[in-house]
Amino acid sequence: MGAMNPEPLVATAGSVLVTGGSSGIGAACIEALRSRGLRVFATARDPNDFAAIVRAGATPLAMDVADRASVEAGCAALLQALGSARLAAVVNNAGMASIGPWEDLPLSDLRRMLEVNVIGAVSVTQLLLPRLRRDRGRVVLLSSVAGRVAMPFLGAYACSKFALEAFGDSLRRELRRTGVKVVVVQPSAVRTPIWSRLDPGPPPAEAYRAGYLGFRDHVLKVERDGLPPMRVAEAVAAAVTLPRPPARMLVTRRNPLVYRLYASLPDSVIDFVLGRRDKNSSSVDKT
Repeated sequence: MGAMNPEPLVATAGSVLVTGGSSGIGAACIEALRSRGLRVFATARDPNDFAAIVRAGATPLAMDVADRASVEAGCAALLQALGSARLAAVVNNAGMASIGPWEDLPLSDLRRMLEVNVIGAVSVTQLLLPRLRRDRGRVVLLSSVAGRVAMPFLGAYACSKFALEAFGDSLRRELRRTGVKVVVVQPSAVRTPIWSRLDPGPPPAEAYRAGYLGFRDHVLKVERDGLPPMRVAEAVAAAVTLPRPPARMLVTRRNPLVYRLYASLPDSVIDFVLGRRDKNSSSVDKT
């Protein structure tokens, strides 16, 4: 069960809920949404993160998206704070990541990731859909390019993002006559603490070691070389405010067509390209 929600909660018309709002993309979303005149509520599991949310100009809500009771309490507090004001959108941003080969992946880690990245988004959305339907609001899902192509050693993360993509597609089609729009935002690599907080765990089995070490180094460079979180937050704000947002918004430094074409390649071609990168990583590791 999450911590008690801070009081008082006061809302104005045109409010947005952002889950996982204490850092990274979530914190940037607060800034981008507030710059468009929207009131923002942001969730955090740890009450110690409330101060950062308040400094960013949002109202904190205690919520652990992997705990249904906590989600229920947080959503109830939000609806009470809103009163009759409009709920413009729910931004399902809370997430986690892991890295490693499937053979070594603890099933408890996989369950936790699916609980946070998928079931948490479903849980929050379920509870707030009646209000979103009344207010003709939006559901925004933070996915990833990993929801397009499953990379080696990011299998559990990719599973969660592929599932989130399916949730978004099905939900969008169910709600198409209700006025509730569903938008999936797909960032490429982003400079965010989600990667630096990764616990790489013990070295994997010898069969995976060369490719894994090269890929791990690549992932850990993301915090330095990835997209600034504000790039993603601007896309989220557009998803909330555009009159006719697209079903998917791909956010990348490259031409988005590159990713769309890559995902449409035959599996054998993608496997070959990734295999070449593993080979290069292996040769670097041996020097």
